[in-house]
Amino acid sequence: MRVALALCLLCVTAVVMSFDVEVQVDLSGGGGGMQRRVWTFGGRRGNRPRNCVEARRRHPRSGVVNIYPKRNNKRLRVYCDQDTDGGGWLVFQRRQDASVNFTRNWASYKRGFGDLSGNFWLGLDALHKLTSGQTYKLRVDLTKWSSAKGYATYSNFSISGSSDNYRLRFNSFTGGSAGDSLTYHKNMQFSTADADHDKTSGGNCARHWHSAWWYNICHHSHLNGIYKSSRVSGYDGVVWYHFDSAYSLKFSEMKFKPM
Repeated sequence: MRVALALCLLCVTAVVMSFDVEVQVDLSGGGGGMQRRVWTFGGRRGNRPRNCVEARRRHPRSGVVNIYPKRNNKRLRVYCDQDTDGGGWLVFQRRQDASVNFTRNWASYKRGFGDLSGNFWLGLDALHKLTSGQTYKLRVDLTKWSSAKGYATYSNFSISGSSDNYRLRFNSFTGGSAGDSLTYHKNMQFSTADADHDKTSGGNCARHWHSAWWYNICHHSHLNGIYKSSRVSGYDGVVWYHFDSAYSLKFSEMKFKPM
């Protein structure tokens, strides 16, 4: 029976991309140790999704999925937005409540933190790897405390590597009802309180505003700022100046997909 099951599973992997198999198995060999086990079969490597556009074929709903950016066995867990503007968006930042602290150091922003289904930052290392070697479109979705929504898009988005302090790169603002509050930060390096790369003379924007961002002198947008539980004015908050001035926003989400 076990041999037949194994042969059957091998046959199935030849015709599908990947799947999970959940069975009750006797690990003790004596009939008294039945336990639940789940195996994931990857199928042909060439069919594994490299991004959220490819993942949409098997996962048409928004949610957390596995992708394989380099077509190898190393997977990355990401959140794919399959509902906005045709889907295929890989989300790398989200703010929706105050449950996750975004006042963190360089190592934390490099590594990433939070919950992919809630508030999170994917990580600068991952962002660099994911945006290298292809042309991407950036989208920023925002919501005010009045529930009014806005967005902004940018062309040719990428993040440079650690040796360049994860510089923010894009060509231009391409439209959106939230206005352009990111061009001021174009070509800026990422800064945290313990790794100051901003353009201020003798100051430290990240330390002053209690956050981390691609600061210039200092910011027009500040989506990693302190989350406020109401529409409060203050540049230390979650701010997109051309959408709601210095008032803190209720929701932000940053995402990208191939152009």
